Amino acid sequence: MEKKTYKIAAAMGAVSVALAAAFGITGAVPASVAVSCALLGCAAYCTAMHALLSLYRNYRTAAKAEKRRAWKRDFFRQISR
Repeated sequence: MEKKTYKIAAAMGAVSVALAAAFGITGAVPASVAVSCALLGCAAYCTAMHALLSLYRNYRTAAKAEKRRAWKRDFFRQISR
């Protein structure tokens, strides 16, 4: 999946928790339904955030590795002159 999909899943999880809380407080749905919807929304949000953080960590690791390679290349180019 791509980053946009995870962002959408996180947004939907957050909205689901907010709606479940609103419906639970107003009494529009039974409390058990509101709690289960809130828990499912929290799970979706946490899963999406975990996936986004993993993608970010992979990106940062790749960026650092590329910087190290570039630094080594420049360093050895300078000392070989």
